[in-house]
Amino acid sequence: MARVTQEHVDARIRAIRDAALRMFAQKGWEGATMQEIASEAGISAGAIYHYYSGKEKLIEDVMTYTLGELRSLMDVSPESGASPTETLLSLYRGAISQLVNDPAGKMLGTVMLEVVLANARSPQGLGAGFRRLAEEGIVLLEGIITKAKEQGEIDESLDTHGLALILVAFEEGLHHILGPFVIEEGDGEAILSAFARLLEKLGPSKS
Repeated sequence: MARVTQEHVDARIRAIRDAALRMFAQKGWEGATMQEIASEAGISAGAIYHYYSGKEKLIEDVMTYTLGELRSLMDVSPESGASPTETLLSLYRGAISQLVNDPAGKMLGTVMLEVVLANARSPQGLGAGFRRLAEEGIVLLEGIITKAKEQGEIDESLDTHGLALILVAFEEGLHHILGPFVIEEGDGEAILSAFARLLEKLGPSKS
């Protein structure tokens, strides 16, 4: 009997996870069945249980993957000489580009709605990862905002934590609007342009 390599196992797990991502985006956590996911992945209904003991474990894996993708969007390494506000623009440009140009990104936005619901229904269970990610995002943005204040790009009188919460809400809103809903061509750039203007308005008063 031919030995199954780890590469084969990893590839099969990716295929199942990607199929689950598509089915969860279409039908939600509860609506999608393991049989449908297996069929979408091109394997038998029985074979899927060699990799996942049940749908809950598969949901956890998809959620972990989804949160990892979102975390990668927050991993912004500013270009040399980039200002804090330019770093913020780079952060949101990456999110918009993924959601507008990448078909998987659109599914990610839809599945994020499921993640938000999981957080609301089970904050200590499935939603715990989402809560941790949100907290990481807030800390990241607070650091960028603090630097922007120090460099005179954002008014020092603005509350750092409050502004970070607003920016997290904006980023989450991008996923929920640009993922599940149909948008017009050029909407991504329009949103980014408007966001840049808003950042300008946060600067110190000229009076």
